[in-house]
Amino acid sequence: MKNLKTTISILTISLIAIFTSCKKTSTTNSAASSGGSVTATIGSVSFNAASANISKVSNIVTVQGAQADGSSIQIQVSGLGSQYVPTAATYNLDPNAGNNGNYVGTALYMAPVVGTTAGKTYASGGCDASLPRSGFVPSGSVTFTEISSTKIAGTFKFNAAQLNDCGDVKVISTGSFSKTF
Repeated sequence: MKNLKTTISILTISLIAIFTSCKKTSTTNSAASSGGSVTATIGSVSFNAASANISKVSNIVTVQGAQADGSSIQIQVSGLGSQYVPTAATYNLDPNAGNNGNYVGTALYMAPVVGTTAGKTYASGGCDASLPRSGFVPSGSVTFTEISSTKIAGTFKFNAAQLNDCGDVKVISTGSFSKTF
């Protein structure tokens, strides 16, 4: 069951990343845009997104930032049911911690391709449940300080394990994002 939750969370974020990057901005019941800022620290290295996409569509808030080297951060908070719309509050990014049973929060860090070595994907929910856990403890949160029709802003931090190796962990800290529409 835990493996299924992790897989669904990762697939959801990936699909939303694909669809929101191709979607036109709607003027009804949503706020979506390209632009804005996403910054963080990955271990001890600064992450400053060269491009960002921050959106709220119905009951889903998505924050995406990518650097020129191909690395990216993606965060999503989804209300479970149309009546649960994310508001200015703090949400867990550990899919097992829950958010009062009404929300799912997930995060991904995608490392860049280096030479001929493929990039790696790190998830806040951890690696595949069939792998040895190697002591990885999922934790993290995103705090929306403002969610309105004119601005989405907040902070985040999370631990993320590489999908194929729970011993390979990234710590993402001092994250922030902001977009004025």
